[in-house]
Amino acid sequence: MELPADALADGLVVIDTPGTNAEAHHTDVARRVMAEEADLAVVLTSALAPVPMSLTAFLLEAFDETTLARCTYLATYIDRVPAADRATVVDTVRNRLRGGLGLPHPEVEPVSAEAVVRLAAGTQLDPEQIEWVARFAETDSRLRETMARRRKVTVADSTLRLLDEAVRIVGEDVEVQRAALAKDEEALDRARIRDLPRFLGEHRERGEKLVSSAADKVRTEIDRRHQVARDHVWQKCTSQIEAAASVSALESVVKDDVTADLGSGLSSMLKDLDAFMTEQISSAVGSAAAGVTEAFEAEYTRLGEAVGYARPSARAQVATARVVAAGASGLLPVALAAKAAAAADRKGRWGAGAVGMAVGAVLGGPVGAGLCALVGGWLGGRNLAKVKAEICEQVQGGISTAFEEARDAAGQAAREHRRAATATFHAHLDEYRRSYDSAVAEIRSEQQIRGAELERKRKALTAARAEAEHRRTAISAQRAVLAAL
Repeated sequence: MELPADALADGLVVIDTPGTNAEAHHTDVARRVMAEEADLAVVLTSALAPVPMSLTAFLLEAFDETTLARCTYLATYIDRVPAADRATVVDTVRNRLRGGLGLPHPEVEPVSAEAVVRLAAGTQLDPEQIEWVARFAETDSRLRETMARRRKVTVADSTLRLLDEAVRIVGEDVEVQRAALAKDEEALDRARIRDLPRFLGEHRERGEKLVSSAADKVRTEIDRRHQVARDHVWQKCTSQIEAAASVSALESVVKDDVTADLGSGLSSMLKDLDAFMTEQISSAVGSAAAGVTEAFEAEYTRLGEAVGYARPSARAQVATARVVAAGASGLLPVALAAKAAAAADRKGRWGAGAVGMAVGAVLGGPVGAGLCALVGGWLGGRNLAKVKAEICEQVQGGISTAFEEARDAAGQAAREHRRAATATFHAHLDEYRRSYDSAVAEIRSEQQIRGAELERKRKALTAARAEAEHRRTAISAQRAVLAAL
């Protein structure tokens, strides 16, 4: 600096900001300096062209009302104005500041900075310029006193601005979060299943109808296969009995062939029915479970799209597979277990499985005893043709009885199969209900946590606003005191 000023020695810092005729962004620079740096602003206006509209527009754009009140306005080049007009020029500056900036009592000082600069450069001054140099020193002293008085208010103003800005930012953030929460709550209300009991009831009814329809098909198939298998065994046994040409042949047919054919027919029928029953009911309950899975997965997708909910794990496929597996458990042998237990000694002949044991149980009852009695009667010397006819009649009755027992057992198994499959389907539906209820409750809990946090922020914001108003009142009181000095 070529012309150092003694005033800077005690820590005074002067920041010269661009004026109205500067390049772009001068308004932002001036505003930032006043907001972040300056305790006092000195605004220069030429006494030869006081307070032009460009200056007024610049000040209104760069400063707020509080900042404008902290400014001291200097009318420069006052020495170039005739002495008789100087008071009028100063009044003109005040009036234009009042009207253009809305300042009730603007501080205006007439100065001649040019004389001070000439003196510092060693230029000879005339008496009037020497007088303006002295008056400039007085102006400098008053500016320092004003700056000292306004220091506390200036710091308080800066603090208040920061507090206002913080309150504004927090307030905007709270409003944004409040709007987002309200939007999510509304989205949840729209996306969730409004009437869950009705939703579940509809799928329960659909699933039960599918299982019931499958059970009806099974009952019809039991009756059909019972008749077909019975008639086939009967025709085969009758042909074998009538073809027997000797006593030993007839005895062998009755004791071995008839029993074997009956057992084979029963076993084949029961195995086929068990497979058909399993396929039909398992397919029905699998379709019912898949329908529930598909419906709930669609609802979970709606929740995800509406509120961004992500399920922790996908259990639907596992649950559906479990339902189908339960349907394929083969309940027909279970229904025949009582008969099988009563004829455990025959399981080696007809197989170790529950179906084979059941066949043995049927043949180990009145049917087997009746056949043996018929053979014994023939051996007593009766007519061979008549005995064949009686044996055929008894065998037909025995076969009918055996197949009726097998049909009844199959019907019992079908009912048990339907009951177990329906119960498993209900459990599948209940599992989805619990999972969905838990998902909605989880979302609501998260929203409640967000709501509680927003309420905490709202209370803090209210307290901050109250503090800001308290500080504003205190600053206004300080400013009033300063204005009275």
